[in-house]
Amino acid sequence: MNRFSLPLVCLAVACSGPSASPGDAAADAGADSPVSTADGGGTDSGTDASTSDGGALAPTRIYATFVTHNEQSNNLPCKDVVDENKESEYQSNRTATIAFAKAIADAGGAYDLMSDMTYIEQINRFDKGAVLNATGGKNLFKYLNEFAPGKVTIDMHSHEKSGLGGFNSADVAEALDKLGVPPNGVVGGFIANPAADENWTRLRSPLKAVRSSFSLTATLLWGGGSGNHVDDPKASGLWRPKSPTEFLVDDPAGTLPNIGGYADISKDDYATQLTSLLDMLKSNKLEKNRMYTITLMSPQCNLHRDATLTEKAKSTIAAHTADVAAGNLVWITVPDALKVWKTQYNSQAVILPR
Repeated sequence: MNRFSLPLVCLAVACSGPSASPGDAAADAGADSPVSTADGGGTDSGTDASTSDGGALAPTRIYATFVTHNEQSNNLPCKDVVDENKESEYQSNRTATIAFAKAIADAGGAYDLMSDMTYIEQINRFDKGAVLNATGGKNLFKYLNEFAPGKVTIDMHSHEKSGLGGFNSADVAEALDKLGVPPNGVVGGFIANPAADENWTRLRSPLKAVRSSFSLTATLLWGGGSGNHVDDPKASGLWRPKSPTEFLVDDPAGTLPNIGGYADISKDDYATQLTSLLDMLKSNKLEKNRMYTITLMSPQCNLHRDATLTEKAKSTIAAHTADVAAGNLVWITVPDALKVWKTQYNSQAVILPR
């Protein structure tokens, strides 16, 4: 989970201002999408372009996703959760993670759990016997990936490790596959900055695993950033990064899109940042017929230690029921966001830096 800060400036793909009036509604294209709204509307509904099947592009909306990461053992919050000698810590976190996912799904939100290798290894060790009673006989990730389709999904996340016992993103995807979670093409975290250290351009081609012949074909990047998150790219929207030195520039000929998380993960105020983005939409400060995105992050390894994380997610969803009803806000998983971008917005890029 990563992103680099830039001033809020207009890039080439995000500079035309909207002109539609608030409340002006337009019918959605892409009826086969998993997303729907109460009235098909949205505050800004210009129709200057069309989808590949000739329908009008969807109105400008904010697409929001709750995301958690678990990390390797050198991450302090996860140190005990992924310790092979501390099963009770893992089991407490397992229970809390299920409760977090159910709370979001029941409230009408959407949640992506992005997992690194060490947590997967804990599942392989401890998801056995009576433990599986709470998840219908399924391991944790298979259960979460299946119990609420369109509302909860499991993606890979990897702090890749070289040397003996090393692994890369493809190895993590394979480990999820063995748990019954087929790869969905989402790469949940990578280095984008500085350009000399980037590791995302190789994902434009299938990535071979270190430990096997398994191959990962990436379809969507999420969470590009920098070491220790000191210079992360924070932007809303979907686009195809042009190059390591022009990450926040769209390349229409590009084949690997990126979804922007927008919210500053170093600040525990995602509810405020979501409201700010919605305020820009309602005051017609965003491009018309474009898809804006935001990720609301929580630390998975703290879910069993801090009950306020689940309550905060629930209260954030409840605070925006009117925005959902008005068609201004859509709760969506990361892989479903890619589908909507292609079918309802004809892959029209937009980049809104923070």
